[in-house]
Amino acid sequence: MSVINSPILKFSWTKLITLLVLAALVAILVLLPWGMPDAQRYFDPIGERELQKDEAGQLVATLEEFMKLSHSGDEFNGWNTEHQAFWKYAISFAAYGLPSAMIIDPDNKDQYRVAMDNMIWKMKSKKVWQDFTDRGFGPDPITVQNIMYKGHLNLMYALYQLSTGDQRYAREFTWLTKNIVEEMNLHHQGFYEGNTCEPNAWFVECNVIGMLSLHIYDKLYGTQYTQNEVQW
Repeated sequence: MSVINSPILKFSWTKLITLLVLAALVAILVLLPWGMPDAQRYFDPIGERELQKDEAGQLVATLEEFMKLSHSGDEFNGWNTEHQAFWKYAISFAAYGLPSAMIIDPDNKDQYRVAMDNMIWKMKSKKVWQDFTDRGFGPDPITVQNIMYKGHLNLMYALYQLSTGDQRYAREFTWLTKNIVEEMNLHHQGFYEGNTCEPNAWFVECNVIGMLSLHIYDKLYGTQYTQNEVQW
């Protein structure tokens, strides 16, 4: 019998081809985004854009969490206290998504507004900003420096008022905006330039948040902080 026509060899080739086909199918199932939403749907124009399944799920989880927190006073039940210094970022970046949700899903705008209001209240909790004072950087977390806290708080004020038209935080928004601007202007007097995070520490990712809040303030009140302070 010829080696080429050997049933053992034929079996081996058949088995090998079968394994290769199965491996290819597994690779396709693993690598291709089966069951994932169409990426183009995230870029539909306003008016046609709808919440995608993953976005809706994230919003539900976020709204439920902050509704629960709104009934707990100054407590943050279930939050990891080992990372308490980072709570400010968890709250603020959760809030930054809500203005987009209001535009995409206007039927539930009131629900998003209430959630954002709850987030602002939790953001002002001492447990959120006390890392600045505990580390000996100063007795006040917003008067001097600490843009990594007050910049986020001010942007939350800004986006809330811009998105809802509700001016309940207008006084605080105006006061904190002027505070940030006055501190930025200290460079004209020979002091450090801009607002630091920790003493003598500047980070673009922190400072730009405060800059964005000034830009929105200009949009709401007709000031020129973007031109005079931010672009400088």
